[in-house]
Amino acid sequence: MLTSIRISNVAIINEQTIDFSNGLTVLTGETGAGKSLIIQAISLISGQRAQSSIVKKSSEKATIEAVFDLDDRRDIIELLEQHDIELDDFIVVERVIYKNGKSLAKINHKVVSLKVLKAITAHFIQVFAQHDAYESLLKLHHHELLDEHIDETLLNDYEKCYNEYLKNKKKYESFNESIQSDQERIDLLKFQLEELYNIDIKQKEDIELQQKIAYMTTFEERLKLYEQTRMLIDDEGLQNKVVQLDQLLNSMISLDDKQNEHQSTEINHEMTHPQSITSEFNYALDDIRSYVNDDSMIEYDSEQLNDWNLRLSEIERIKNKHQKTIDELHIMQSEYETELYDLEHQQISIEEVKKLYDESYHQLIEFGKKITDKRKNIAIMIEKQVKNYLDELEMKDAEIKFDFAEEHINRYGIHQVNLFIKTNKGEDFKPINQVASGGEISRIQLALKQVSGLEQHDALFVYDEIDTGVSGPVAHKIAKQLKFLANKNQVISISHLPQMAAIADQHLYVVKYTDQSNTYSKSNYLNNEERINEIARMISGDSITEEAKSTAKLLLDSSQVKN
Repeated sequence: MLTSIRISNVAIINEQTIDFSNGLTVLTGETGAGKSLIIQAISLISGQRAQSSIVKKSSEKATIEAVFDLDDRRDIIELLEQHDIELDDFIVVERVIYKNGKSLAKINHKVVSLKVLKAITAHFIQVFAQHDAYESLLKLHHHELLDEHIDETLLNDYEKCYNEYLKNKKKYESFNESIQSDQERIDLLKFQLEELYNIDIKQKEDIELQQKIAYMTTFEERLKLYEQTRMLIDDEGLQNKVVQLDQLLNSMISLDDKQNEHQSTEINHEMTHPQSITSEFNYALDDIRSYVNDDSMIEYDSEQLNDWNLRLSEIERIKNKHQKTIDELHIMQSEYETELYDLEHQQISIEEVKKLYDESYHQLIEFGKKITDKRKNIAIMIEKQVKNYLDELEMKDAEIKFDFAEEHINRYGIHQVNLFIKTNKGEDFKPINQVASGGEISRIQLALKQVSGLEQHDALFVYDEIDTGVSGPVAHKIAKQLKFLANKNQVISISHLPQMAAIADQHLYVVKYTDQSNTYSKSNYLNNEERINEIARMISGDSITEEAKSTAKLLLDSSQVKN
């Protein structure tokens, strides 16, 4: 319940605190007195976007603070806890609108976003202004009008099943994509491995090939050098010179004793074993002779050279392709083999995942059909009851119809529920925004609330001139319906009709006055005598007659007796 609202610097409202009670509160007053500003203030409290133009001209900001008593609403308490909002005996909602266009929202003194404010207040405030009539019904999930009569356990079971279905569906789709991706990967790995197996590169094979190719490509030059070397070492003159050298060295050593001590010592020191020098020289000549006479060292094979070049080119191609050395290619091959094995031996199969998905789908459809069957039965009942209420509200040719679209799995069921209406005989049922007027929409909303069970939520319903465009018996019937709604809720409504003012539990009169420079709005509750005068004014205009006062008193007395 809204216990009070404080409005500061909102248009022509300077500073005003209004206390509210349970039941039906009606606001009356002259056009432009500020009644709609009070409704707008409540709308801002419920999360409506603010326009900086509402800030009083002489002020920098407008402030609205509302206090609610929702002790019995456990659902609201849980919402506050979810958003870490401090709990208290009352819920205090505050909006501050600045002239520069910025605004601030608070719940129990904690700053919150408009989204959070709307999400929380939507559970206990519904404002129906004339311009919001279409939007409020269009935004409503029409299945909610039916679900108030369905066992909550079934709805909860469906929601759990729906969440499980979504999880398995996502897993199946993801696994399916993964399988396709894995198969592509498997094909690629097989291709890469086959290429590596076919080329079968050995360790350091590229280096060995480079050496062989380099050797073979210098063959002609090597052959020429070999021939020159053979000629030199086979030359008899060279052999004779070696023998002569050996003799000379031996002669020098034999003269050692005949030389002075220092010189002989040096010579002896330098040439201790002349025989070993010549022997080593001969050994070296033998090695050279053996090397240059080796046929394998000078054999030339152009076909072999071509094969080596082709092999090296293929190895280099693979290395460049993968940007790896031979050692790294061997490591990569091993990794590919492991990855391929893992992909081909996964523990879970697509069939198992598909089975879980199918099971959750069939279970969801089973629950969904149960809900749809119940909704269809309830829809027939509500359609009849709303028809009766609309007849009372002088919409005798109007009917509503719940349409169940083709199977459309969603969070709320397996069919999309839409509300259609026709207001005249011979017309087809159409969406509400294509058929009804603003006044008709308000009456349809009221009728739906009477039969749907939505009125059982201890909520605040605010109507901005729901009785616009009606009079006489229709006005009285609308008043009765609002009064009935107010038995279990708090209802605040602007009205220009005496029938509505008479049936109210509280009558708030809004008046506008001016001084030399400003215009102000003020409101106060009327006592019984003041109510008679105000209702008489609503009946006869500014010139209140005794007859109008008598009618007003009769309306009040009649309403009090019925209450």
